[in-house]
Amino acid sequence: MIELQYQDIAYEHIRKIPIYYNNILLGQQETQLIKVENQILLGVFAVKEIDEVMFLTMKARMKHLGIEVGFLANFYEEQLIVERVYNVG
Repeated sequence: MIELQYQDIAYEHIRKIPIYYNNILLGQQETQLIKVENQILLGVFAVKEIDEVMFLTMKARMKHLGIEVGFLANFYEEQLIVERVYNVG
């Protein structure tokens, strides 16, 4: 986020997302997401492997926020792994 500030790029650090079922608020879920320029959602992790559940969760969050492009960034290994996620339809 420091680099986003330095480059004067608009972003929002999202720490909690409301969870709904049939338009009824069930509560808040803790998360570590960064919404960049209201167009890209970045999920930041340090896990051994990004699995299908993480992709599905990211897609659900993107749909909730109205964002079409996202990235999962995994800092677990020595080299950063970045996976692209699309919210189509």
